[in-house]
Amino acid sequence: MVTHDDQPCVNLSGTSARGYLAVEVKLAPGWHTFTMDNDKRAAAKLAGKKALSSDKPTQLQPEGVEITGPWLQTQPKDFSQPDLRIFSWGFEGEAKFVAPTRASADTVRVRIKGQACTQTVCKNVDVVAEAVVLKSGGFSGVNGRPNIRPVGSRLNGVAEKESGTIIEARRAERSLLD
Repeated sequence: MVTHDDQPCVNLSGTSARGYLAVEVKLAPGWHTFTMDNDKRAAAKLAGKKALSSDKPTQLQPEGVEITGPWLQTQPKDFSQPDLRIFSWGFEGEAKFVAPTRASADTVRVRIKGQACTQTVCKNVDVVAEAVVLKSGGFSGVNGRPNIRPVGSRLNGVAEKESGTIIEARRAERSLLD
């Protein structure tokens, strides 16, 4: 949990099951965080120009599992302000990050680094969350079908080849919820 003025602003949790690691970020009202590929998206939009502001991308560093494919993430919201040369994408309310894995330990931890912001303040996030490891069955606590996409898959409306495909995202989504 990340707090500001003794109030929770970000809650983080993780689950490892059926060959996937899922990290869920829940944000307090008024707070937002950023995509894993925020810096790459911004660089593409800036086309070599200097940014007037930059937001830290979310970084996930798991221990106890090997990541075997691309990270998937909730479809982000565009927070960009092109007239100010500020390009940023992220999440309000809730975000999910999912990756295919190969287990290498009974305990899975994820170091989560990034930034959570309101309109007036930003907090650096650097926490370690222990993931719940489910030995059988699917993920618990997933309400509805998450709208997850490969990291970087929707930049200017064009899928990026190196980031995976929408089909892979849907396959992972089905596996998580079956």
